[in-house]
Parts: sequence; C-alpha cells; structure tokens
Amino acid sequence: MKASRLKTYFIYAFSLLILSFSISAQIIGVQRGGKENNPENLSDQDKHISENYNHSGYLDRQKEEACANDKEACGGLDQGNQNFKMVAKAFGMIVGMLPSDGAFKQNVTKGGETQTNADGTKKEEKKQDYCRYIAVGTEMVAQFQQQATQTEMSSIPVKKETAQKESLDRAARSHEARAENAKYQVAGWGTTTVCYGYMAATASSVGGMGWFKLAMAGVMTGFYYTEMDKHKKAAAKVRGIAKKLGGLGDCNPVTEKNCYCSQPESMNDVAVCMPQIKKRQVAANSVQVACLDSKLKADPQCHCATTDTCYDKQFMHNIDGLDFGTGFNQGVTGPLRKLARGELTGGNAVGSANRQAALAKQAMRKIKGKGPAFTGSLNKSQKSEALALSKMGVPANIAAGIASRKVSASSVRGARNRFGGNVKYAAYRGRKGKSRSKILSF
Repeated sequence: MKASRLKTYFIYAFSLLILSFSISAQIIGVQRGGKENNPENLSDQDKHISENYNHSGYLDRQKEEACANDKEACGGLDQGNQNFKMVAKAFGMIVGMLPSDGAFKQNVTKGGETQTNADGTKKEEKKQDYCRYIAVGTEMVAQFQQQATQTEMSSIPVKKETAQKESLDRAARSHEARAENAKYQVAGWGTTTVCYGYMAATASSVGGMGWFKLAMAGVMTGFYYTEMDKHKKAAAKVRGIAKKLGGLGDCNPVTEKNCYCSQPESMNDVAVCMPQIKKRQVAANSVQVACLDSKLKADPQCHCATTDTCYDKQFMHNIDGLDFGTGFNQGVTGPLRKLARGELTGGNAVGSANRQAALAKQAMRKIKGKGPAFTGSLNKSQKSEALALSKMGVPANIAAGIASRKVSASSVRGARNRFGGNVKYAAYRGRKGKSRSKILSF
C-alpha cells in the first residue's frame, strides 16, 4: 500500500516538475519574442531590445525581395528603353553642330534688294542656327539641376539602422527630380522644335540637315514627355515599396529628413523641414530652377535675372533684324524668357510642358512632303530605325536620311554624360496598335 502511495506521489511530483519546466520555457519564449509574445510581460531590457533591435540581414532581404522586379527603379536609375541611339543622334545633329553648318540659308540682300548670281539665280548665304542654343541651354540647366539634387541627397548622413528605407527614399527623390527636370526639358526642346519650324519657314532654302534637326528636336520633345510620366510612376512605386518595409526609427526627423518632410503629418514641421517648406511656397503655377546666363551656363542664384543678362536677352540680340514671322514671340522668345530666367509659368510646369509639346507637334506636322528624297540604301538595322521614326510622325524620306547617318563617338559620349552612364541601349520602337514605344508619337 505504501509502495503504491509512494509511486503515486512520485508520478505527481514528476508531472509538476515537467509542468514547471514547460511554463518556464513559455515565459522565456514570450520574453524572447515567441509566438505567444505578450509585451506586458517583458522585462525593461527585453522591451528595449524588442523596440530597438535591428536585424540588418532581414531588412536587406525584405528590400531585395520587394525590389526584385524593380531594381532600376529602386536604385533611382534611368530604366532603360531610352532609345539611347536616338538621343545620341539628336545631340550630334543639334547640340554638337556648329551654328553655321549651312542647314538653313537666306537670300543675300543689299539696299533692300535681293542679290543674284551671274546665272540669274538668287544669291544665298548660310543662316545662323540660333535655335540649337535653346537645346544646349536646356540640357545645361537640366544637368546642373540633377547634379545639385544628387549632391544635396548625398550630404544627408544615413544610419545603418535605417539604410534600407533611406536608400529607397533617395531613389524616389531622384525619380521626382528627374520628372521635374523632364518638364523643363519638354519645354526647352519643344521651344527648339518650334524655333526650327520658323527657321525652315523663313529660310530661302533648307538643306537635308535642317529637316533632320527639326525632326529630331521634335522626337526629343516626345522623348522627354514620356520621361515625365515614367519617373513620376517610378517614384510612386518606390515609395510604396518603402512603406512596406519594417525598420527601426522609421521616417524620423533626425536621420530620415527626406522621408519625414515628405509625409503629410510632418511636412510642415518648421524646425526640420524649412528648406522643403520654402520650395513649396513657390507659386502653385510655377517651378523654380536655375537660370541660364548669357554664356549658356547655369546660374543657380539667378543673378542674371536681377541684372537682365540672362540668355533670352542674348538670343534677342542675336536675332535682331531677322524676320521669323508672326507667332515667333509666343512660340519661341516668350517661352525662352521663362526658361532662361528660371521660372516656368502659365498654369503650372506640366501646363507649360504640354503647351510647348503641342506647338512642337504642329511644327512636326508641317514638314510632311518637305525635304530631299532619299536615294540611298539602308541595312536591316537602319530600316528598322527609319520605320520607327516614321511611326513617330517623321516623314519617310527624312526618317531614312536620319537612319542612314552614323552616330559619332563624341555624340555617344555627350549622351552618356547626360545620363550619368546609367543607360541601356534599346532599339527604336514605333507605334503599332497599342504603342509600347517610350517615345511620344506625333
């Protein structure tokens, strides 16, 4: 009997011991973040660990998985499909050409009378290409703006604990800056296109290169028009990814000012976000950018605006006495003044870009049936290029002439420098049914 009681007692004691071990294990599990975690039962030390522990490997993998299909967007890079060959050709034909290349000619006059050659034909002289300077200045300011944004972002220190989200925030800001730049570039290249339209309309004769310039300026206008939308969408996508990531001290005002000052709840914190607040205080219908001085250099402080020495003044001096016809002021000199003086107005930046893009379309449509006939031959790649340009609205003869021209090494370097080396070669792709082309069709 006693043996039976002792056995029962032993079993009971052993069960209690096992139960106590189980409870202890559960408590430890709770304190170390087990499945049944109860924050109210944590020690001060473990509560601090639970709130401040940073598992960088876990966060890195989170970011990598979220960005698996959007690596270029998450890196703040230009995302390919850039038709790099097209950009290089446009730079070579417009930005890289001399202003007196003979693309446009004008009659020689003396005493108001047109002079003639010995054979009775009208005497002509090369007409200075002042339109190219608009494109040159546009790219100078756009490149300065992009570099300034990158420098500003790089100056903000990043803590290891918040590196993943901060890198995504910087990528989003880079895309937003590129979208803003693209608005400026649409306005600038659109103005260039319109200018070439007037040059062609008022010239005594237009060479093949003149028609090439007009067409490629229009294509560049369309290119940057699509860049506006592309980078805007990329920024939204990256910010969406960043919001899904966990992390210590998310969006704090000390190490994540970019993020902190872009949130609706904290964007008006004057102690932290004053630079961003000042930028937003610019009139809703304008966007402030660097000015363009008389030497076609970026003027970030816009001193030329206060001294009336911005490039628009130089441009007006250059074309003084030249008759470009009615509408030139509205389509060219007016927009150029706004570009050169650092402010796009007339509704908002997008509105200004849309307006110049529309005028560029009109100029492009007027070149149908113009230009020399193409009598050469094209290889397979060139035929593909010419076909795509035709689908963008470039007349077939002019498209073939452009496709037949080689891209110079200096033009490639210039285009690469413009995009910071972050470019991918992509074939021309025109519109067929629902367009997949990244270039706006005219």
